[in-house]
Amino acid sequence: MMKKKLYKILSSLHLATWTLIILILWFTWGILLAESENFAGGFKLMNSMLVRDWLGLPQKGLFLLKFWFTGLCLIMVLLGVNLIFCTCTKFFKIIRRKFTGPRFFMLMVHILFGVVALGHFAGFMTGYRYEKIRLAKGEIFAFENGFKVKLNKIHFMDNPEVLKKARKEFTGKEFHYRLNYAEVTLSYQDKELKTDRIYLLKPMQSHKIQITLNKFRLLASSGKKNNLKPDYNRTNRPGHNFDHELGVVLTVTKNPVMGIFMLTYALMIMGIFIHMIITWRRV
Repeated sequence: MMKKKLYKILSSLHLATWTLIILILWFTWGILLAESENFAGGFKLMNSMLVRDWLGLPQKGLFLLKFWFTGLCLIMVLLGVNLIFCTCTKFFKIIRRKFTGPRFFMLMVHILFGVVALGHFAGFMTGYRYEKIRLAKGEIFAFENGFKVKLNKIHFMDNPEVLKKARKEFTGKEFHYRLNYAEVTLSYQDKELKTDRIYLLKPMQSHKIQITLNKFRLLASSGKKNNLKPDYNRTNRPGHNFDHELGVVLTVTKNPVMGIFMLTYALMIMGIFIHMIITWRRV
């Protein structure tokens, strides 16, 4: 009797509703913390590394953020438990009753949502992440037992002075996202795996490793007029006298479950869309 009552509570829509309300309030608290000067740095630190490494850091002002994140995980676990019990309930109902399209797709959406949530959690804990990798032409970043990233060249069409602005302040005339790129080579044990161009908002992927171009950066001036290497292309409009060379800032990440996560996410969206079409036709 007690087990049956507990099963009913854990699979109830009432529990799901209240859990989602608490989740929204918890996220709101997190947004307020992120906007606070006292905790903004802690969130940036969390986003710059794997969460498993972040949780192992000494407290030093991170206690409240770790409490918030732990609470978020517990809320998601409760929502996951509710999802499992609710899915089982619907599954048995589908077996007992007529097997219809809308019920099937709703069941699939429930299952895929759970897989997506697990994928998010796995992304926090597995793989690796290296941020703020500063490279100039010809420089190499070595990581993870034999992997290397080399910056071959930079192709920059705009006035480098624009890089003194924050990225969100770039205008379409000042910075051309589709023209400015860096060419990098990923190798393992000195064997080339892939060479490709990376753009802002368009990373390179190979062997489950992603190389992201975060920004271009100005290097120290050489003191010579127009001292740009041949690899750098620039506009020659009047008044554009450049005394800077350029470098880049990269992020290297590996998420072993990313492919499965993206596929599952796409299937979940597709299932919701198909379910909406079927139920809309019925109405």
